[in-house]
Amino acid sequence: MFKLVRVAAVAALLCSLGAGALAQTFTKPIRIIVPYPAGDLGDVISRLLQP
Repeated sequence: MFKLVRVAAVAALLCSLGAGALAQTFTKPIRIIVPYPAGDLGDVISRLLQP
């Protein structure tokens, strides 16, 4: 029973740590500089990741 309480307390603590990160937003756009030519795999992946 004590182990269940401890696991629940740790889970609640870990869930509460992410709340501060969700409240912040970026004020400027994020720039990703890819040191490869256009059409390369790094360029394609960065274009897929952009919103």
